[in-house]
Amino acid sequence: MRVLILGIDALEYSLVEEWNLKYLKQKEYGKTIVPLTKTKTGSHPATVVVWSCFITGKQPKEMGYETIKIAKRDRLDDLYWAVRSRFPKSEKIFKYFHRKSRSVNPTRKDIIAPTLFDNTNIKSIHLHVPVYDSDAFPEYRGVGIQHVFFRNKIKMMDYYMMFNMFVEDLTKKINDDVAVLIISDHGQKKGIHTEYGFYSCNKKLGLKNPNISDFKELIEKKVC
Repeated sequence: MRVLILGIDALEYSLVEEWNLKYLKQKEYGKTIVPLTKTKTGSHPATVVVWSCFITGKQPKEMGYETIKIAKRDRLDDLYWAVRSRFPKSEKIFKYFHRKSRSVNPTRKDIIAPTLFDNTNIKSIHLHVPVYDSDAFPEYRGVGIQHVFFRNKIKMMDYYMMFNMFVEDLTKKINDDVAVLIISDHGQKKGIHTEYGFYSCNKKLGLKNPNISDFKELIEKKVC
């Protein structure tokens, strides 16, 4: 069996349910347990940590790193996030402070555990995987739709509906032997990451509140 993985940043479980987006739900769907990263405002899922746990099947310590940044945070970096949260539409200000920040984001070399794509028994193609693919990172860390439009539910619904239609169109073009796994690194409410992710599959997996790190082994068994 072949597996097609669609990794979506911040796909929120409660909104998929509220708007009854059946093509995002598929045959099996639910919440996932994701690792939480300690920040000054509490513990929240960090995109760069969660996706690396997903592709390695390991928790942060075994995967390679536990924090959002590899380098020590400095005052400019803190100011960047403070400005971004207060003035979400001020893109020029974001770019100025982010450019001046000395923080360094993790790269593939920081992932010390084998990934899905390192399994020689699997013929795989990966596109724009955060951290693993260097071309994905700068764009991925841009201002997210739900960070900017979390107060505009109609605008957010437009994007969710658009993606729902995309999956509908996709499923009409693929064969029955392809398992489509939709997965998110976390959800999002009021501009803040929720402490769970979302998954769905067009095949029955028999999962209940799986950990994000459980999927690597499951995918390998399906493909190998």
